[in-house]
Amino acid sequence: KRSTKSKRSKKKKKAAVAGRMAREPTEKWNLLYDRLVHYHATHGGSTKIAASDKANDDLRKWLVNQRSQLNQSLTKAEEQGESLSPHLQSKIDRFEALGVDIRNSNRRLQYVARWNEMYAQLCAYKEAHGDCLVPTEKSEYSKLATWIYQQQKEYRKFKEGKGNSSKLTADHVVKLNDIGFVFERREKFLSWEERLEQLRQFKATHGHLKVPTQQTSDGIIGLFQGC
Repeated sequence: KRSTKSKRSKKKKKAAVAGRMAREPTEKWNLLYDRLVHYHATHGGSTKIAASDKANDDLRKWLVNQRSQLNQSLTKAEEQGESLSPHLQSKIDRFEALGVDIRNSNRRLQYVARWNEMYAQLCAYKEAHGDCLVPTEKSEYSKLATWIYQQQKEYRKFKEGKGNSSKLTADHVVKLNDIGFVFERREKFLSWEERLEQLRQFKATHGHLKVPTQQTSDGIIGLFQGC
């Protein structure tokens, strides 16, 4: 019940924020925007306000908040095939006139380039090894293994319908699926002999065979559980 109430509360807050963003700019909004114009003019055409600049700390926080909220509104409109309200579009245009990247286009381009690069590495790994089960214990594959973990994490969000918070797109899922990507994380399979060796090491370390049911630092879960 608490979880349901919390979700409803978050939805109401988001709806309220979206409503405020869609309305005509307030006097306070215009004053802060004018300050940003002045900052832009006196700092070589930059709107990047340093956290150490205490005199403009409120302006920096306002700008961060505006970018986040406008980007969410823009993304939602694009996903639903809708047009932005005139006031929202006006705000975006005014920020972009100062060089503020509301659409996060540079960051998105970097993300797409990075994703394609790692995907190509995974394809090469599969070509050489016949699967996408990249080992995590080998340093030569550490970056690829980390990337795979991130994709699995993003897939869980994607599968749960958290499209706005997941960086994984439907196109990404199709591409990964085409090469036999394992979306769900699984514990590494160990043979009976490997489990027996784990048990020997556990006894040598702890002096008994009363293996706890929870995961131990030895990597053993229960007595041969999972064999």
